[in-house]
Amino acid sequence: MSLTEQITDAGFRNWIRASLGLKTLKEGLVGFIENEAHRQYEQCVKQVKQNAGISDYNCNQCSFDTLLPLNQSNPNRRGNTQKRTCPQGGACGIFYDLVDKEHTKTAPKWCNSNFDQWSSSHVEFIKCFIFTSGYNEKKSFEQLDALALLQICRNNRSLHATLFDQSFQNLVDSVSFTIVFILLINIRCRMLKRDLVTLPRIGFYLILILAHFKENISLISAYFNLKL
Repeated sequence: MSLTEQITDAGFRNWIRASLGLKTLKEGLVGFIENEAHRQYEQCVKQVKQNAGISDYNCNQCSFDTLLPLNQSNPNRRGNTQKRTCPQGGACGIFYDLVDKEHTKTAPKWCNSNFDQWSSSHVEFIKCFIFTSGYNEKKSFEQLDALALLQICRNNRSLHATLFDQSFQNLVDSVSFTIVFILLINIRCRMLKRDLVTLPRIGFYLILILAHFKENISLISAYFNLKL
């Protein structure tokens, strides 16, 4: 396909629109989510120290393969024979259970997180709420893509409550904000498959979402009015 044919191809134009839209969406979400993740993480660490009876949480010895969660404290329980309690008063096991409770479906994606960095990184904390695997090596919020950020919003109980509360629902009237997020995730997946010929119109939804984070609306307008 020639360059001219690519530029005039409907699927290619939609791919460009979707790319710019999701890029702008990420810019709107990342700061908000990082601030909220840091707040939750500090509260989580505070509770860990209180429950474990320690003054400083600094364990770096636990891993997915070795950690015995607090709610599975019987080492003889089936599947627990190779696991042990966190050596710092069970601190990582407490952290594990707090993350599990904060997940809307109590199903964190543990393989995305490095357990040995739980005591020092709010990024490792929030990565547990990304459903898609493959984020274990990501070390900052800037390295997370729009799909990961959307999944965090869906799976983190506090973020979900903030974004899906009735006051924000009023902004979209009869349009379900849940459907909007599902639509955006679907668009991201279709982008990977280059299946964008019949891409739904997403400018309206992106404007509503980003307005909630008080981002620069001129960026959104530039996307929404893009002519290719």
